Amino acid sequence: MFKINKVKAFSLIELSIVILIIGILVAGVTQSSRLINQMRLASARSLTFSSPVPATPNLIAWYESVSDKSFEESQMSDQALLSSWYDINPTTTDKKNSFQSTDLNKPQYSIDSSSGLPVVKFVDQDFFIMPDGTIPFGNAPYTIIFVSKTNAFCVCGVLGSGIYLNNQSNAFRYDPTAGLFYNYWFGVDLALSNASLRDKMQIFTFTYNLSLREGFVDGVFKGRIASSNRASSSTNNRIGYTFTSEYMNGIIAEIIIFDRALKTDERKAIESYLGKKWRIFVQ
Repeated sequence: MFKINKVKAFSLIELSIVILIIGILVAGVTQSSRLINQMRLASARSLTFSSPVPATPNLIAWYESVSDKSFEESQMSDQALLSSWYDINPTTTDKKNSFQSTDLNKPQYSIDSSSGLPVVKFVDQDFFIMPDGTIPFGNAPYTIIFVSKTNAFCVCGVLGSGIYLNNQSNAFRYDPTAGLFYNYWFGVDLALSNASLRDKMQIFTFTYNLSLREGFVDGVFKGRIASSNRASSSTNNRIGYTFTSEYMNGIIAEIIIFDRALKTDERKAIESYLGKKWRIFVQ
């Protein structure tokens, strides 16, 4: 009896030690993971601070998701609902802050699994409303750059404005079933073939110089179309929602809007910055 009890007691001690060691290891791994994510966030913020975006003339709005000024501090936790996405453009006091007051339509603050960085997650009918005129309207030139990923085979709207009638809109959306990505004016469309990939973060760049539209994905030229005389209105500026049921299903990490067509070297410099920050290979 004495030997049996001694063996049982020793086994319980061993088991307790094993459980303790496992707990220490798990805690160490968790702590290491947190430390790595904090280092990634600090690096991303440094890249944002030193990026060529503010030094590039005609910056209208800049939405990005790693800055401590991008969202309400109380909402910067994983899966928290976001009431605003702030414009961090440092070149103007006329901020184009976006907002959403309805809980059912609020996007979420989320940590992207591929980069380990915070992004904005859109599901169901989530979207932000921007001030009228944030997206260049009328027949104004533009360069619009954004980093995004769709999680579904859907017609997913990323960014848009106007009344979606007779050349009076300017919108950007996925069609990943066909591998297409569109910049459409509702009558004249620039369709980039072999452009959109499901479940992959990508950099999309679109330019318009009053006679020609061009599109690039991860720095690679994907298509152009002769374009002129757009008559888009200044209304219905939205992030994550374009025409009727074209809601974003996925994530948007960054949006940069200029009211002119950037030069090639300017475009490439910004795409290079985004590639380093979001771990995207840019050619």
